[in-house]
Order: sequence, then C-alpha cells, then structure tokens
Amino acid sequence: MALGRKQYCEEGLVVDGTIACAICQDPEAGFTDLNQFSEGVGGRLGDCQAPVVMAASCSATQFCDGLVASREEQAGGPVGNPPQMAITDNGVVDRLSEAPI
Repeated sequence: MALGRKQYCEEGLVVDGTIACAICQDPEAGFTDLNQFSEGVGGRLGDCQAPVVMAASCSATQFCDGLVASREEQAGGPVGNPPQMAITDNGVVDRLSEAPI
C-alpha cells in the first residue's frame, strides 16, 4: 500500500518531474479532477478530464466514452502521451529502479 501511494504521488515519473497522478486525480477531491481538461507536463492541457480513479474498478470499459477496454490498457495511456507524462515505459522503469524504497 505504501509503495502504491508513493508512486501515485511521485512527480519524478513524468518527463520533467513536475506532476503526479495525484495532481489530476486529487485524493482531497475524491480522486477526481475538478478541471474540464486535465493539465499535464509543461502546463499542456489534455483533450479530456482525467477519469475518476475510484470508478475505474467498477467499469468494464474506461473513460466516459469507453475509449479503452480495460484498466490495464488505460494505465499505459498517460505514460507516453505528450500532454500527460511524456515519458517512455523504459524511462519510468529506470526512474523506479533508481528510487529508494
């Protein structure tokens, strides 16, 4: 649980180290994004609002339009997306490998 919390709040997993999942899916706002369009790396806006984290486990498809078929598929989406995390899968692995536990 502690590792998951740390990763959820970790800003170092995006290309420029400025945002974390918890910024858009704010625990203090019920794990929601109060903005119409989620803000990502460099202040760039995405084309949708970050999905509500708690609702993801109850849905067969993800996003309000069913854009992706599973939580596993959705989880990989933000990583390489330029407005969101703008980092490669290998970049995330390297940063996690270097981080103290």
